[in-house]
Amino acid sequence: MRKLLVVVLGIFLFVAVTFGQTHWAAYTDGPVLEPSIAGWDNTAIIGDYAMWYQDTLRMWYHDWPNDGIGYAWSLDGINWTKFAGNPVIVQGPELWDNSFVAAGAVVEADGEFIMAYNGWLNTTDAWQTGIATAPHPWGPWTKITENPVLTSEDPDEDPVIGVRAFGLEYESGEYQMWYEWFATYDTPGHVCYG
Repeated sequence: MRKLLVVVLGIFLFVAVTFGQTHWAAYTDGPVLEPSIAGWDNTAIIGDYAMWYQDTLRMWYHDWPNDGIGYAWSLDGINWTKFAGNPVIVQGPELWDNSFVAAGAVVEADGEFIMAYNGWLNTTDAWQTGIATAPHPWGPWTKITENPVLTSEDPDEDPVIGVRAFGLEYESGEYQMWYEWFATYDTPGHVCYG
């Protein structure tokens, strides 16, 4: 009986792993969002975060090495429209995000949009995370006064290059954040939760 149970369990696991996986296929007709010919996002677009909301795919992205977080939307994930008011978030005025900003994650909570965004100061080479809020996915976005909410400065720890949020959830009045923590650009980072 025990051998039969092991065989049945093995077959079940084989079928679940073999047929239960999603198989991804790359879109081969080129990029779906490209830099603008002129304007703030004319160098190299990096997609930071996307989410489905009200039957529309929404994306927040940044341009490297220029500054700012842009917003675009799509009905099919291939054909995108950039918001005419981009960028929706810019660097500064605080010192911690004065050199560069990039979107980390966005969540809709109680009719308001919350963005965990990442700021970088080139003189310290440190990344930190702030929060901005908006009534709509395109904004207007307002940075909260308590920023940065997640820093690389901890007196009990060795100095680190930074922390960057990449996941944000809201449930029952509480926020959960997933972020990366890294000491140098040459050493492995860590995925953390807070």
